Amino acid sequence: MNTTNNVDYQNRKELTAEEKEKVMDTFSSFEESQYDELDFKDVENGEDVLAKKSKSGPLKSYTEKISTLYSMLKDYFSKKYSLSTKTSSIVIGTLLYIIAPIDIIPDFLPFLGLVDDVAILGACLASISIELSKYQEWKENQNSL
Repeated sequence: MNTTNNVDYQNRKELTAEEKEKVMDTFSSFEESQYDELDFKDVENGEDVLAKKSKSGPLKSYTEKISTLYSMLKDYFSKKYSLSTKTSSIVIGTLLYIIAPIDIIPDFLPFLGLVDDVAILGACLASISIELSKYQEWKENQNSL
């Protein structure tokens, strides 16, 4: 039996109610945080980790979204695109969470280890969906110039 903190992860494929609550508490902390350019540097340093995690497993279907979030931050910190502090904090917090190997459910646990990452990412995408659509439209316009 593969256990961490006396929890059997071997046969599970979803979060418990307690884990879901921890995910939402963690996500809420992103909204209240004030991340800055140094935090974005940590995201940049973890770009390879983001790419690797999004190539397989439960994050695979989010590859394009993760790439778009990363691109949005790059444009924001290079002063090409404007974001609210809340939105940038949510995105940075989310990407840093995905990069971190030890979180609510450690990433080394097969399949289940990334389920909390997907939950955090889902909360992020739902929270900033309008801003993300605006960014994608802006990016398409920039690419057509």
